[in-house]
Amino acid sequence: MNHLRVLGLNHTTSPLGVRERLAFSLPQVRSLLGELRSADRSTELVVVSTCNRVEVYTAARPVERDELTQLMSRLFEIPSTLFESHLFAHHDHKAARNLF
Repeated sequence: MNHLRVLGLNHTTSPLGVRERLAFSLPQVRSLLGELRSADRSTELVVVSTCNRVEVYTAARPVERDELTQLMSRLFEIPSTLFESHLFAHHDHKAARNLF
């Protein structure tokens, strides 16, 4: 677990309206994966998107917070300023604990 990271928001860090705007559909997950692949990143990716949380886990060569924030902004077509302050980030063991 050397490079496991999570970037996300949940019911304690953001209001429902923000979580709803960032809820991933399957095509959006595919787009995110495609963006990461086209950037020549061999990144492992897990997306958790429920009514209470939206989280993106990366491993291997993790994506930096700013890069992932900008990708999500483009993908959902909303300015990052609307959700950036609600995001949390965890690394390694804390990220694994958060997933479970």
